[in-house]
Amino acid sequence: MHESLYYPPYCFNLNATEFVKLGFPPEASSSGCEAAQPDEKKSTARRSRTAFSDKQLEELERCFNNCQYPDLATRDRLAKMVDLPESRIQVWFKNRRAKHRKRLNNMRRGEVDEELDGADERDADTQPPPTKMSPKNDGAMISE
Repeated sequence: MHESLYYPPYCFNLNATEFVKLGFPPEASSSGCEAAQPDEKKSTARRSRTAFSDKQLEELERCFNNCQYPDLATRDRLAKMVDLPESRIQVWFKNRRAKHRKRLNNMRRGEVDEELDGADERDADTQPPPTKMSPKNDGAMISE
């Protein structure tokens, strides 16, 4: 009637003894998944956030205004100029392009909103009365 279900050990944070106590077969605890073992921790340090100086930002922005997609040679030259690794230059340009796209989208939405607001104010006095579908006239439009 009751079938024993097999759950791989990576679903739980348990050692081999705890698996057996819960009724799992002993081989269930040794699937070769070492990532779930609590005593093995990854020791990767995160890179700290880069703080750009005003001069670095000025040079990066100037270059961005000329070209939003600089090639490797341009990024290398810029990296030496502002004393930053090329990888940080590459990420800065990626983030700056995203910021630029977001601003453009917000401006477009703002222009559309302004047009709609202006249209509502201008047409408030000149709009015809609302129309309804009349059930008596087989769906013909009538004004109230």
